[in-house]
Amino acid sequence: MHSVKSPTDLPLKPFVAALKLRGNKEKAAAILAWSAESGSEPALNIADLEKLWRKTPFKMPSNLARDLRNAEAEGWLRREGKEGSPEARYSITGYGEDAVAGWANSK
Repeated sequence: MHSVKSPTDLPLKPFVAALKLRGNKEKAAAILAWSAESGSEPALNIADLEKLWRKTPFKMPSNLARDLRNAEAEGWLRREGKEGSPEARYSITGYGEDAVAGWANSK
């Protein structure tokens, strides 16, 4: 497991509100980054991620597993466990943290 580059004290909603997130794979990466950076949980399964997603202003995706696979394919996430398994856990990669940081809305 890598160490988190930039810890945050922000709650989830303002954290994601400060980012320009185009699609669900970006939103999933941002939520996982927040979970790691807030000291909450460095790796989440789909059910955990759905619980956090409901705390954001975003509409729940119809196929979160696909969105996680897409984010993993971008190199933003790392999966531990069998793909598609409810027990599989996802975590943000260093590359993913850099990507999320790059999505910050410029004021």
